Amino acid sequence: YIIPHAWGVGWMGYMGGDGDAPSNITVDELLCEHKRLRYRIKPRGVDSSGTDPEILALVPEYEFEALVERYGSSPGAISAEIHKDSLEWEDLAYTTSPPECEECINNRVKIEKQARLFYTDAILYIQEVTKIPDAPSGTKRRPRRKRVRTLSRLEIVVSSRDTVGMAKMKILEQNDIAPGQQLLYLGEKLLDDNGQTLEELEIEQETTLHLKVDSTKSEDCNYAALLPHEERAGRTEGGFGGSVLTSW
Repeated sequence: YIIPHAWGVGWMGYMGGDGDAPSNITVDELLCEHKRLRYRIKPRGVDSSGTDPEILALVPEYEFEALVERYGSSPGAISAEIHKDSLEWEDLAYTTSPPECEECINNRVKIEKQARLFYTDAILYIQEVTKIPDAPSGTKRRPRRKRVRTLSRLEIVVSSRDTVGMAKMKILEQNDIAPGQQLLYLGEKLLDDNGQTLEELEIEQETTLHLKVDSTKSEDCNYAALLPHEERAGRTEGGFGGSVLTSW
């Protein structure tokens, strides 16, 4: 059966002699307006979106029945049937009753993602490397791990409205590497549009970007290209007075 994780933590504390017994279990917070489960027990494939291990807790049937007897009423049980018993979390197969509500889960995940993509005064990690590891080939054969010589690692303070170019200027402040010689990667994706914002690229705070330095490129910098796209036209003729670029 499925119960709220927080309730389970309170019950375990009570059983261990820490605090009073929690009030009767309620599962209303786990259900959506369609009376279906608002959360997933585990990821679907490699996608962990909507998975909430800190919200849901699974308890065996005999424990759930003991709780019902202890409190004298049923909280409106949410059952979970495990189809494959495995120690590997990825292999877990299950169905719930009531079922998961894909519509509400997807909407909630979308809202939470939008909230994570709005931030100020946040940390972005920059890891300097000599080469970017290749992507897996897609075959069943495990790809060979390539050696990557680790260089410097630094932190820059950013907001979600900062552009890739503005992040490069902040790297310049710390490492004296010209923006034109910086190749920034998110995973294996080259961030080659200096005018795109971190929000547009769906880069969350505390993400690690890889920095590869190409010393063959010019150190000259087109500062207009570092601004967000919507600001470029107005700054090209009017100069950069009062713009973010004058803060360095």
